[in-house]
Amino acid sequence: MLQMPQNNEYNNDIYEVEQDEIIADVNTRNDLIFYSVKDVARMLSVSIPTAREIMYRADFPCIKINKLLRVSKSAFEQWAMEKRM
Repeated sequence: MLQMPQNNEYNNDIYEVEQDEIIADVNTRNDLIFYSVKDVARMLSVSIPTAREIMYRADFPCIKINKLLRVSKSAFEQWAMEKRM
């Protein structure tokens, strides 16, 4: 006959450590962070229409999801470094 352990509490500490490690891993991977047109406009200090024009350029690493324009953080940073004077 199986006996139930006396302490029925789950070990939440193990789960929390694993979850924190996953969150830390996601936050360190730049490809999982995407910027919108508004984000690009804010970072470049330009208007939203100007940011949209920049994102439609052939040399800009933009992806289009339906009608939304997005750029990954790492691709944007690389593009910005290449355009720097």
